[in-house]
Amino acid sequence: MRRFRVGARLYGIIALGGIGLIAVSVVFTTRLQDMSRELKTVNGEIRQQDQARIMQLEFKKQVQEWQNILLRGHDAVDREKHRRRSYGSLDRTLGAT
Repeated sequence: MRRFRVGARLYGIIALGGIGLIAVSVVFTTRLQDMSRELKTVNGEIRQQDQARIMQLEFKKQVQEWQNILLRGHDAVDREKHRRRSYGSLDRTLGAT
């Protein structure tokens, strides 16, 4: 290293630092892209879980209304009210798919 002047040494150090910075940038960008893909996958799975939960709740409501029809269906007004609710739950359940 003694044969190089101070200016040449500084340029060498700066060049090595620049190369190192570029290498770190490439690695960081690659990791960032990988994390972005993973995040998109996780978001899709969360949406699917939310959709399944909504369908489950709507189905539960539909079953409850069907039970209401069976238990309270002897009165025509109540039967019609619970039947409308049951079909409304069915429409929401099918609409959630």
